[in-house]
Amino acid sequence: MSLEHWEEIRQIYESFRKLESSSIRSILELWSDRRPLEIKLSLMHEILVNSKRLKETMESIIRYLSEREWRGAIISIVGEYGSGKTQFGHILLRRLREERVFSKIITISPLKDVRELLLEELSDEGPTVLIIDEIDQLLDEFERGERRDIEYLADLIRGITEGSYGNPPRGSVIMLLSKRASDTMKRDRALGSRLMDRSREFSLSMSDDERERASKEALKKIIALWLAYFEQNDDMRYAIKRSLDKIYPFMERFASELSRTREIGGVVKGLTDLSSEIIKNLGRFEDMGRIEEGRFAEDLLKKFLLSEVRNIKLEVRIGDVTKDYIAVFSDEPLSVPGARTDAHFDVWTFDPRLGMRGNVLVSRVGIEIKYGEYWKERCDQLLKIMEKYPLLLISIADIDPDDITEMRIKMGMGFDIVNLKPDLFRTLQVLKEEAAMSFLGKYSTLRRDLKEALENLMRLAVKVKEEVSEQDILSEASVNVLSSVLRELRGAKSSKRYETLSKLIARAIEDTFRKHGASPPSLSSNVILGIVKILEREGMGRISQSGKSFNIDKDCRLRIEEIEQDMERRRRIERVIFDTISKPLGATLEL
Repeated sequence: MSLEHWEEIRQIYESFRKLESSSIRSILELWSDRRPLEIKLSLMHEILVNSKRLKETMESIIRYLSEREWRGAIISIVGEYGSGKTQFGHILLRRLREERVFSKIITISPLKDVRELLLEELSDEGPTVLIIDEIDQLLDEFERGERRDIEYLADLIRGITEGSYGNPPRGSVIMLLSKRASDTMKRDRALGSRLMDRSREFSLSMSDDERERASKEALKKIIALWLAYFEQNDDMRYAIKRSLDKIYPFMERFASELSRTREIGGVVKGLTDLSSEIIKNLGRFEDMGRIEEGRFAEDLLKKFLLSEVRNIKLEVRIGDVTKDYIAVFSDEPLSVPGARTDAHFDVWTFDPRLGMRGNVLVSRVGIEIKYGEYWKERCDQLLKIMEKYPLLLISIADIDPDDITEMRIKMGMGFDIVNLKPDLFRTLQVLKEEAAMSFLGKYSTLRRDLKEALENLMRLAVKVKEEVSEQDILSEASVNVLSSVLRELRGAKSSKRYETLSKLIARAIEDTFRKHGASPPSLSSNVILGIVKILEREGMGRISQSGKSFNIDKDCRLRIEEIEQDMERRRRIERVIFDTISKPLGATLEL
């Protein structure tokens, strides 16, 4: 780890050394359980992530309320699930109490009467500021047309914030709302006019860049908290500091990846759990050169494949047909003239109803494990293996996702690649041997990636019909296009090069035709653009203004996850892709 990073952590650690170990343990446990901290306001500002922005928002709200003498205001704090609304509510509670304003946090529960819940918290001695959390609990019944509880809530908030018969309002209300709840209530005419139109809104949402910066801040604070927790244990504190060069790059990348799909609460939980897992399993501190690192990684991978993923069930969609197989790992190499693999998978037929392997060996897939990027310029041996067997390369290298896609396209049918980052294996180097295997399974996507790669190889190798029409091939190609695109977009950072995405789409179509011994169609750039526009309409990404990239933000990643899980939606998208490909060729899809 760079001196700059350590200096930042050291400064935070120095400020946390004053804390009791029991307090630190409580903070870490609350973060792991995604529960709010209930500590002094000054300490919250010191410990919480993005505290400067939280403090500015808090003071803006306090000014807004105090200008109205704490009466008659409705405030909405809006953020996605995990954006820190509940924690912010507790910050506001403490700040209001510093102003000697009677205030309470009320958590809505569908099991409690909303009217009683609110009225029992009002003070008769002065203005009350109620902070209402979990209003989302009322949304499901509201969207089913059951308005009673949400109407009660609206009436009560109006009753608290509007005066009557010459009397001033009894207080103010702060609503902690998810974006979904806020949007739903704004769309409803009655709730909109009675609540939302009167409400002053403050947002806790972050941009992708803000969330990534906050995630890295959270990582430094969590490591500093662990160092302070072991203030009286020199051996553990030394072990953490000594391992930082190995563990910090992986943890920083993990934080960045979490920030792409989760709000800050989920990021903090994930980093807290990760740090706890690493620290409790620290145990080896031998320095390794590059050759030793490569040997360590290859040996560990083989052990993992033998013990953790020896059998992988495959569900291979070939057009509208799904075939079941099981891939069985063997550490025996496959040999061809002039080359041999490190290991292989035997792919057998499989009966999912009986959970039994069939008697037909469908394919053998060679496995090559490579540490570093040297193999990219020396593919001769890989090509020799591919003359006889499909090949799955497990690469351990810092390769850009776009370059991985380009390599899949370049090598063509019968080849796939799963890439793991070296920083993961450097972390594994400092863990106890018995913990390394479970950590590799838990904090990598290796199981999923191997399954996807094997399914992709089988999809381009297995035929379900001896005789196929052009329509059959196009239907199968549409499935292959969407499967390939979903996989590549999920693995992208924040964008995919448009040129790479275009080549991927074209290659998926060409390979499907070649699989059936047919000549691939000549596809214009407009057809490829039409397919990319389909992806854009489905919310998977956006073509940049320059047209050179396909940008993917947090919302796009959530759409991609949803589409992967929704087979009906996938089939609908595949039909649209089929129409886009087939129109220039004059084919039609029979439904």
